[in-house]
Amino acid sequence: MRNSLIILCFLSLIWVNLISGRSVDQDVSSKNESRLEEVEKLNVEYKERLDLYEKSRCQRHENFNDIYIVRVPGIEPFAAPCESRIEDGGWTVIQRRLEGNINFQRSWNEYREGFGDLRGDFFIGLEKLHRMTTAHTQELLVFYERSLLETKQEMYRNFLIGSEQEEYVLKSAKSNGLLGFRGNIGKKFSTYDRDNDEYWLDNCAKIYNGGWWFGKCIPEVVASNPNGPYLPEVTSKSRGIVFAGFKGIRAVQMMIRPQRKEDKKDPFGLKWE
Repeated sequence: MRNSLIILCFLSLIWVNLISGRSVDQDVSSKNESRLEEVEKLNVEYKERLDLYEKSRCQRHENFNDIYIVRVPGIEPFAAPCESRIEDGGWTVIQRRLEGNINFQRSWNEYREGFGDLRGDFFIGLEKLHRMTTAHTQELLVFYERSLLETKQEMYRNFLIGSEQEEYVLKSAKSNGLLGFRGNIGKKFSTYDRDNDEYWLDNCAKIYNGGWWFGKCIPEVVASNPNGPYLPEVTSKSRGIVFAGFKGIRAVQMMIRPQRKEDKKDPFGLKWE
């Protein structure tokens, strides 16, 4: 009788273990299925976002020069000009000075939101720039002219703007030795009502009549300020539109586009710093 009880207890333990094992296996299987569903859901969301992004950006090699709708995570869709006539196209115009009919001496809030005429002189807005440059690595093209016979352009890689909490700091704009942003990397954006520059004697945005990533600005010695006052006549002073040391600029256009992986290697072997 005693042996029978021992055997019965032993069989009962085996049965309990089997049931427990099945329960654990079922629980693990259920968790795996749940995780698989989450991954599949994320894949669908990613593909939808990618598709939306591809449809909402200015495409390369397309003959399209008009206003289009930009969609990037974190902000509402917004309108911006597309430029396809320069350097393979695909450029979203973020700043333009052509006519001088828009005042660029604006407040912090105006520079954050953007202002002007999308078909004329305008600034797209710092918050939009921050969102676009953090959503995808961007390259920047600056096209400017002093006269019809004197035009220049400069390309920058890994163009990146910080958040408003970081005062929209210019984090990166790599070039192959160009001077356009050489003194502006790491500088916070400044306006007449938000002094973030490194010049303790005064507010650079007030001195040069426009918001920009100013450093230690010394009167008449600012290498770049494309948001300065529009002066139709060429001048030797740097109180007007200035870029890369060139003064008296009468037209300038800044554009960005997603940077392709193959773009990281310069075809001419130039070093980007």
